[in-house]
Formats: sequence, structure tokens, C-alpha cells
Amino acid sequence: VAAFIAKEKLCEFHSLVLLCPAINYGDTFTQMICSVIPKKDQDAFNRGENIMVDLGSYEDWEPFNFSLRFHDDFMKHHFAKEKDIIKAEYPVRVVQGINDITVPYTTTLGLGLDNMFSSNDLEITLVKECGHQIISDSNGSRVVARTIF
Repeated sequence: VAAFIAKEKLCEFHSLVLLCPAINYGDTFTQMICSVIPKKDQDAFNRGENIMVDLGSYEDWEPFNFSLRFHDDFMKHHFAKEKDIIKAEYPVRVVQGINDITVPYTTTLGLGLDNMFSSNDLEITLVKECGHQIISDSNGSRVVARTIF
């Protein structure tokens, strides 16, 4: 969300911190969710109806409503690398947990963040013991606080 706000210049930034960014992750995330939709719900999903999705023990997610609209909204905010360079004349910090299975750190590193932001002050910090809920982990919280302050 913060990257989208920066791209659209919806407010003025003095710095930007992204935690486990899921930029352009809509297709991968949707495919993962679609793989667990029960057969009995697939027709309703294909008609655009909301269905309940249970990812089981996947990073302790609770069941949630999901629809094709979610994917469509995600794709509206897709970053095209050539045209969506964020003109950031401020520091950009990215903090990512290596144990994140929701947005794997390899996805974050593969985003080409150095080409997505025009900032000359970009730092990416990987936190070894943390998953996607990085702010809930005490070690992750310390790293985020050090990154921000």
C-alpha cells in the first residue's frame, strides 16, 4: 500500500519503510489461494461470488472471504517496471523476514527494488528468524525500530 501511495503521489514522503513488500505478488498469491478452494466452491468463485478460504496452518491465517474481485483489485495496482518508477528523493528501507512463506524473501529480492525507486538511499534488511508477521516477533520489531530510527 505504501509503495502505491508513493507511486501515485497521494501524500508527501520524507522516507519510506516497506515491511515484507508484496509488490506485484497478486498472481502468485491468487494461485496459492485457488489451489486450496474446495471443488464445491469453485463454481461460485468463478461466478465472482465471495467464498470462505481456509489456508489451514499457513502462517496462522484465519479463514477469510476471497473473490475474483480481490485479484482484480490487486492487479489494478500492478507496477510496470518501465513506467512506474517511484521518484523517491528520500531514504527507502525494506525489511523482510527470511522465514516468510506468505511473501518469500526471494520474491522481495527479485522485485528489482533498486530499479523501482529512483532513491540513491535504498537499503534492504533480511531478518533470519522472522516470517511475514515480522512486527509481532521481538527480534523483528527491534530490527524494524532500528531501521526506522
